[in-house]
Amino acid sequence: MEIKSKGKIGSVSSYIITWDRVSGKRIPIDYKLIIMKNGWKIKKEGDSELDGIAYHAVKYKKGDVFVSMVIRDPDSLTFTGVSVN
Repeated sequence: MEIKSKGKIGSVSSYIITWDRVSGKRIPIDYKLIIMKNGWKIKKEGDSELDGIAYHAVKYKKGDVFVSMVIRDPDSLTFTGVSVN
């Protein structure tokens, strides 16, 4: 795993990560299982398009914290975390 870039605006932190196992257009099922095993619940999942760029996103919630995982190209993952507090 390699962090390509990171940023923060207010309480929102985001990381763009290159991850060998992220390939294709979906988040690997074993990633999802590990995340859910650690108490995170899927709030929303689906495919969408923005400015002509297709992506797949999964939004998780645990307590007052939301995280989103977005795949926009075959080998990178954007991870964004937001705390409601």
